Amino acid sequence: MNFDQSKLSQDLEPRTGEVVCNELKALYEPAPEEDLVITVRGLPGNDLAAVAAMRNTNAFIETLSEALVTKNGKDGAGAIKGLLGLFDDELHPELKYRVEILVRGALEPKIDYPAAVKLARDFYVVLYRLSEKILEVSGLGAQLKKNSNSGLTTTPSS
Repeated sequence: MNFDQSKLSQDLEPRTGEVVCNELKALYEPAPEEDLVITVRGLPGNDLAAVAAMRNTNAFIETLSEALVTKNGKDGAGAIKGLLGLFDDELHPELKYRVEILVRGALEPKIDYPAAVKLARDFYVVLYRLSEKILEVSGLGAQLKKNSNSGLTTTPSS
């Protein structure tokens, strides 16, 4: 059995999934009246590899930051950590891993590092559900892009 070469050349897109997160309604203004649904996407191979590698580099970054603290003071190290998305020295490496997955995989609404760190601290089970859904749809692989056989864009006629 061989791969279908015509399908290998078609455009692919990440799969998506939805997670109901009503626990987070109070964090939105205005709070949604219906279920709060967060849409996530599967991560491509390079993103998954980067997130996995991050587990190993976190220890190096911590060591580097500690060295900067002794040389330049705490503010310099904090600024560098902030640029790298490491906003909280107290986050366990597993939480940092899940924060990175969420930031890369949240589609609607987008979730940035500060919001993801808030979830890690105060809504860990929600962070876990969201990151697990991202890993689940990532594991399914990409899917054929909808309407991939047409590269044309149509505009309504007047």
